[in-house]
Amino acid sequence: MVALLEGAATADAEVARMVAGWKDDRARSLRTVAEGLETQLRPGLDANDAGAMIRALSGPEVDSELEAG
Repeated sequence: MVALLEGAATADAEVARMVAGWKDDRARSLRTVAEGLETQLRPGLDANDAGAMIRALSGPEVDSELEAG
């Protein structure tokens, strides 16, 4: 589904805005989670970077690759 929406976003500005909004919401949510864990993060790692790492490791591409084996 994600690949389908990404493809549609290249041709439709409204779909592109919708997908960008979802990505922004997801990034904000994961950053908020990381902020709650900030006291547990290693020195030098802030909530913004931790949220980005979580986002990268939990993306649909990674999930698809793991499912494919």
